[in-house]
Amino acid sequence: MGIQNNYVLENGKLNDSLIVKREVLYKGPNGREVERIFVLSATSYIFKPLSTVEEDNKEIWIYENILPSFPSIYPKIIDKSPDDSKNTRWIIYEDLGNIRHLFTEKVVLQVIEQMITWHSLRIDTVINEPLIGAKPKIEEVRNDLHSNMDEGMQTFSPLGMDKERILRILKLMEEADFTQFPVLVHGDLHLGNYGLSHGKLVIMDWEHVHVNTRYCDLYHLLDLSHPLFPKTMEREFRSHILNQYYERAVMNGLNLSLKDFTFEYYLYACVFSLWMILLIQKDLVCKEEKWPKKTLRNQMNESLQSFEQCSLELFEILKNR
Repeated sequence: MGIQNNYVLENGKLNDSLIVKREVLYKGPNGREVERIFVLSATSYIFKPLSTVEEDNKEIWIYENILPSFPSIYPKIIDKSPDDSKNTRWIIYEDLGNIRHLFTEKVVLQVIEQMITWHSLRIDTVINEPLIGAKPKIEEVRNDLHSNMDEGMQTFSPLGMDKERILRILKLMEEADFTQFPVLVHGDLHLGNYGLSHGKLVIMDWEHVHVNTRYCDLYHLLDLSHPLFPKTMEREFRSHILNQYYERAVMNGLNLSLKDFTFEYYLYACVFSLWMILLIQKDLVCKEEKWPKKTLRNQMNESLQSFEQCSLELFEILKNR
C-alpha cells in the first residue's frame, strides 16, 4: 500500500502542484468533500478525507480483516494518512471510473448474491471489536418512536397515515425479536453505494460494517429512501427479490420459514420507514437546508409509499396465519 508521489501534504490537504484536475464527487457527513483527483501521470484516484483517527482505523481495519475474503467488488485502498498523523486523516482509493447507480432486477440480484456471501460469514471469525452502523438498530428505532409518539402522530396524521395501523404495527414490534440470527451487514447499502462500473458490480463505503439483523441490509437495498438516489419500488418486485434472497439464505443455513422471513422483513421495513418519515419531516422544516426541499419531498413520497406497500403485505400475511 502506498503511492510514491506526495499527493497529500503533511497538513492533510491535497498537493495541487502535483494534481492536474480535481472533481468533487460528494460531500460526506463530516462536511468534507470526496474528490476524484487527476495526477500528472494521467492517472486518477479517489481522495476521501476522514473525521477522526477512530474512523480511519475502523475503515482500514475492515479493509484488512473482512474484505479480503470477498470477491473483488470494492475499490482498493491505494494509500492512507500516516498512523501518527495529527492532521486531517485521509484515504486514497483506486478510481473505478463512473459508476452507474441502477435499480434494476439484474443489478439488485447481483447485490443479493454478494450479500448472501457476507451474511453467511461466521461472525466470531471476522469481528473482534464492537462496530457501529450508520443508523440505529431497529430496537432503538422502536424505542424512539414510542418515546415520541405524540410528536410522531402530529407528522403522520397530516400525511394521511392511519393511526390505528401505526399503533398496531408498533404493538407487533414489541413482540418481535430481531436479535436472532445476527449477521455481518454492510450497514449503508443504499443505491448510492452500489452500481456498475464497466458492466461489473461494485459496492462501496464499507466503513459502517457491523453485526445486525439481515433485514438491515435488505431494507437499505429495497426500501430505504435517499434524497440523491431516488428509485421506484413495486410490491411484486420487492416480493420477488425477497424470495430470491430467501432461497439463497436457506441454502446457506437460514432456519426460518418463508412466511416468518417475509413477515419479519415487512415489519422491520414498516417501523424503519416510520422513523425515516419523521427524520425527513425534520429536514423539511429545518432552516438549515442540508438537502434541496424538492429532493426531500421526493424522499418523503418514496418513504410513504414504502410504508404503505409493506404494511399491506404485513397485514396480508397476518390474515393468512
